[in-house]
Amino acid sequence: VDRLGVSEVDDSLNKALEHTAQLEQRARLLQAHFQQAQKGMGEINRLCDEADASVMRSQSLLNRSAHRIHELNERMQHLAQAVPEQLAPLQAEPSFGSAASPSSMVLAPSMTPAASGTGAAGRPASAKVDGRLGAGSGSRSSK
Repeated sequence: VDRLGVSEVDDSLNKALEHTAQLEQRARLLQAHFQQAQKGMGEINRLCDEADASVMRSQSLLNRSAHRIHELNERMQHLAQAVPEQLAPLQAEPSFGSAASPSSMVLAPSMTPAASGTGAAGRPASAKVDGRLGAGSGSRSSK
């Protein structure tokens, strides 16, 4: 009877040691998975930081572009307003390359952010000459 009790205790201790070894193995495996997850989180954080920096650069470029477009629209609007004043002395002369006279010049209303209140998303102003986009007074200014 005494021998049987010792044998049962030894078996129980051996089983406990086996369970302990299995638990330690599982703990090591969980630790390895946790470290892998931490590395993955570090990589995700790095990618998010790079994406944030890219978004900031893109927004900065977009803002600079919007300001530049706004400045160009204002300059073009001033030039378009100045064109009829500059062409007034030339009204008696025939226009070069077209049958239209400077008095038939039609200026389209400006869609600059300041004029329309739409911000930088407004369409750029354009001056129409004889139904075509005008690039300035062209050869007329050289006379």
